[in-house]
Amino acid sequence: MTTDGSHWGDIATLATAALSAVATAGAWLAAHQSSKTAEALTRIERDRRREERRPQLDLSLGGRAQDHSTLVIHLAGPDELAEVEFLSVRVDDDDKDRSHVLGIGAPPE
Repeated sequence: MTTDGSHWGDIATLATAALSAVATAGAWLAAHQSSKTAEALTRIERDRRREERRPQLDLSLGGRAQDHSTLVIHLAGPDELAEVEFLSVRVDDDDKDRSHVLGIGAPPE
């Protein structure tokens, strides 16, 4: 309270303090939201870059013979992957009778 009995100075001080507190809370909220947005953008960019660098392979089956075939794997892109250091291929033989797949053997009755 002021010496002249007026409360206006005290009210102005309290109002300034309240506005400062609101501004501080708003700044903290904005910084927090900005941080979350930056994390999301970083994750999106990382996933996009990973997808861009995923090898694109062309597969073809050649040298078809009665008991074997050749699987040809060609690295089609992207260009920045000049080479692939490691490639793992697993071939499962779920169909033991391959005569209808390779066109070999007697036609089905």
